[in-house]
Amino acid sequence: MPTLEHNERALGAFMADISHALRTPLAVLRAELEALQDSVGPMTPNSLGSLHQQVGQLIEDLYDVSLTDVGAHRSIWR
Repeated sequence: MPTLEHNERALGAFMADISHALRTPLAVLRAELEALQDSVGPMTPNSLGSLHQQVGQLIEDLYDVSLTDVGAHRSIWR
């Protein structure tokens, strides 16, 4: 039977993995938004579509994380 300490370590490792997995797509999204904000490039249908897709993927990833709390885990590592 796992101990409380073991569970806390496992939760900490899990949260670190989730943080690492979300950091890159969030950084890319932030960079694209900053470029649009700084008028580096026009907001084209392609750039807007890319941002929309990235936000949608992050929402799905966060939903997958929430499922792990209830034991209904889908693979979050696509």
